[in-house]
Amino acid sequence: KTDKFVFVDTDSMFCSPFCGDDRFSIPLNVRIVGMRGALNSLGKWEMLYSASGVRMPNIRIKVTETYTAQSDEVYIPPYFNSGFIAIHSIFANQLSHCWLGIYKNIIDSNIAVDNECNYFAEQTSLSIAIQKLYIPYEIMSEPEIDSLVFHYYVASNIKKWGKKSLALSLIKEFPQIGKILRQNKNWAFLF
Repeated sequence: KTDKFVFVDTDSMFCSPFCGDDRFSIPLNVRIVGMRGALNSLGKWEMLYSASGVRMPNIRIKVTETYTAQSDEVYIPPYFNSGFIAIHSIFANQLSHCWLGIYKNIIDSNIAVDNECNYFAEQTSLSIAIQKLYIPYEIMSEPEIDSLVFHYYVASNIKKWGKKSLALSLIKEFPQIGKILRQNKNWAFLF
């Protein structure tokens, strides 16, 4: 039996085990959305919550831009990045069904979550589903998550950021991955 399910972006690798940390006894561990996602949703939250049949929470969280020289910040309703979700198994099924239902409501409502063909609709619907279900959560910091999960975005960053040995350990543990990667020139640096 699994205590907790951990979902990460498909272009991510686990760097260390998820065990022995008291934070993982909290039902849901999430990552806050980045500034780009936060800015795309400004002025749309009331419509999104209304379309989902969920009361918008009064709480606001601060999103800051940490990757530029500017110190930008914005306050928004709780909004989480779907690229890292650690959820207790007793809530996983309920959250997945609610998340999908809210996603469909948002898409069917024709509300443009952002200007990129609703690129962030899955994150928006995840955040609203968490509020609807009142699942207790902890927002983990970027450094905390980065110590557990390496999000490489493109294959060349694995070499650039010194994570080749991590990728090779996964290939050793799961040889089928290696067979697939050998067929793609973007992964040739591993072999």
